[in-house]
Formats: sequence, C-alpha cells, structure tokens
Amino acid sequence: MKLSSILSFVLLPLALTGCADVVFKAGASPGDIQRDEVACREQAEDDAAYDACMTERGYHLARTEGALDWAPASR
Repeated sequence: MKLSSILSFVLLPLALTGCADVVFKAGASPGDIQRDEVACREQAEDDAAYDACMTERGYHLARTEGALDWAPASR
C-alpha cells in the first residue's frame, strides 16, 4: 500500500471530525489501548479525569486543538 493511501486513510477522518486524541504506550497492543480507553471513558466525568486515568495506566496523551467534548458511556 502506498504511503499516500495510508496517510489519506488516517488523516481524512481526523480532518472531517476536526479533532483527535493520540494515545501511546510502549508495548501496548491496539486491544490493550482500546480496553483501557473504554474503561477510562466509562469512569471519567470529563476530559481531565480521562487523561488522568490513562496517564495512571502508563499512557502518553496528546489532544489536538478543537477536540470535541464527549459524553461518558451510559451505565
């Protein structure tokens, strides 16, 4: 697959939504990241609490300008 195709696949959804969260943890699989994100979003009341939860789990986070607010998952 060409690099331009990969970049389009990744960057187009970000451009359309106007926001992105970048989450990184060395050695974490995509499944690990998804599981931790879901757990933190369910218990967090806002972005700051989500960030703290992910940081406590060893992740490095970056939020782009214009990130949209999100609502915690209903219980």
